[in-house]
Amino acid sequence: MRRHVVGYCFPWDVDEGFAVRAVELGVDEVAIATAHRSTRAATPW
Repeated sequence: MRRHVVGYCFPWDVDEGFAVRAVELGVDEVAIATAHRSTRAATPW
């Protein structure tokens, strides 16, 4: 059974050859980050 492979990247990683490289690596789906070093902080309120 083949597993579903998800690749993660940042927007600046995507260039003209990105899709070809992803397919060659066996990636089925790509998740592009929309924030870099975002923080999720808990507050008392």
